[in-house]
Amino acid sequence: MSQSRRPVLLLDVLAQKADWGCSVQLRYNYRLYPTPGQQAALARAFGCARVAYSDALGAREDAHAAGKPDLSDAEMSRRLTAAKASPGRAGEAGTLRGAA
Repeated sequence: MSQSRRPVLLLDVLAQKADWGCSVQLRYNYRLYPTPGQQAALARAFGCARVAYSDALGAREDAHAAGKPDLSDAEMSRRLTAAKASPGRAGEAGTLRGAA
């Protein structure tokens, strides 16, 4: 790898390994050098996660502010499915659908 290429994504992963009744924390560091096509795919994937998370957080905050009980996972799934089909989300619809 050329030292001039800067990594686009650094991952620091914590994992636990249970062996013989003991729990050990392991840490792995990964440095990725994606190609331009992979960068675009990663941007779409993380953009999708950001949009879905923001929508879910907003819905839960709205329910809490209205004094309603927490929204179930099934309800959040229904809302995400509806958001994918929403014509008002034309710019984000491809991201939510995972379109390439």
